[in-house]
Amino acid sequence: MSARLGAVVERAAATASRERPARAVRPGWWVYSYGSAGGEWAQVIAIGLLSKGWVRFELRHLDGRRGLVEASPSHPTSCLTASTARRVGITG
Repeated sequence: MSARLGAVVERAAATASRERPARAVRPGWWVYSYGSAGGEWAQVIAIGLLSKGWVRFELRHLDGRRGLVEASPSHPTSCLTASTARRVGITG
């Protein structure tokens, strides 16, 4: 995987993405993850439910880094299904 997406792929992904509640996201999907240096697309590799009812995503970023994100179940999440991510060029 490339560490950065090209502008054309970024635009296609942004156009194709849908905003869904965090509880609706599935492993294998891609979510737009915001960080201190801006945002980027990351693949959801695992999902867990926390005792307080929140959702925990384990993510793999394009450069191979891994991360954890916790969100309330109703938190709006910009996401792409695995097939849409392939169609727009995020994955091969």
